Amino acid sequence: MGCSNSKYRSFSKRLNVSTYKGEIIQKERVNPEVYVISDRTNAICGRMPNQINGQQFRIKNCKDSYLYVFDFVNTVTVDNCSNCTIVFGAVKTSIFIRYCNDCVILAACQQFRVRDSKNITAFIAAVSEPIIETSSSIHFAPFQLSYPQLNVQFRAAGLNQFNCSYSSVHDFSARGNTPRNYDFLEPSTCINDHVLLPQHLDLTGRTLSGEDVLQRLKSLQASLDPVLSIVPPTYSGLLIDPAPEGAFSLLGLFSHVGVEDNARLIIKYLYGLSIYLVRSRCLQYNREDITRIFGDSTLAQHSELGNFS
Repeated sequence: MGCSNSKYRSFSKRLNVSTYKGEIIQKERVNPEVYVISDRTNAICGRMPNQINGQQFRIKNCKDSYLYVFDFVNTVTVDNCSNCTIVFGAVKTSIFIRYCNDCVILAACQQFRVRDSKNITAFIAAVSEPIIETSSSIHFAPFQLSYPQLNVQFRAAGLNQFNCSYSSVHDFSARGNTPRNYDFLEPSTCINDHVLLPQHLDLTGRTLSGEDVLQRLKSLQASLDPVLSIVPPTYSGLLIDPAPEGAFSLLGLFSHVGVEDNARLIIKYLYGLSIYLVRSRCLQYNREDITRIFGDSTLAQHSELGNFS
């Protein structure tokens, strides 16, 4: 009996099956290549929704390529890439860019880090402050992206579309009065001049990672339209760069049914008037916070309604 059972365990391991209370359960085989894009030149590569499903992802040793990961990812590392456009949907924890040059990044994440890199243009939405180290010519701008599954992916990643920023940058390499190693793109910058989605690519001389990859990427109907973006584009760089023009105002929405939809309608209206949204937050405030923000204690009772946006 012991010998027979031992043989069965060995056989089960080879078939990638497990037993539980006498039942045989077939486990789904994992292809590690799904979670890596590497050693690509002049290529178009992509991953569709539900391919990564919250696993780690790595991009390395790519050149002159367009790389799209339209899925919820846990952690991302990008190493040794040059002249690439890299797009991610929702990243639960961090995106770490290392040893890269002349790349464009579009992503939403918990933390964005750049190290030993040069000339990176980052359209990001980060919950915590972006970090750069031993890097130069890092250009920041607000995240702008939408596609049908992105809302669900944001929730899976624990990201709130109103609690994302890009401008509170911490530079570990800052030294005295030397020029800073990063800047912010002008609010008038058109993201389409920097990021090309699959439906806008010129295929001349390029290779595809799979015969139908481009058609599948196109079918997602991704858009860079700021009005449609899941994260309302904010221009908090205006608060940091010298001599901003114009006045600043605070607009608050207390919790109610449909508050997020109403917030988007207001933002859309303001965008049409060329009024920039500098910063957005969705948080739970107490009575003292509400009184301090508005200078009016009669509004404090609204703190009991829920989050304040």
